[in-house]
Amino acid sequence: MADRVDFYFRQRVTEAELDLAFALLEKADRDLAADLNIYGVIAGAVRRTSRCLT
Repeated sequence: MADRVDFYFRQRVTEAELDLAFALLEKADRDLAADLNIYGVIAGAVRRTSRCLT
């Protein structure tokens, strides 16, 4: 899970705060992939099913 960054209603958010939130999210994605032993490029995260149109 990504480190949490809390934003509140009517809070003025700076660019640095948004950059931090996205950086933490990207780090969490990389950590998850490393935990699952996934390396390289992953194409499509949706399982493909074949449909027979007969």
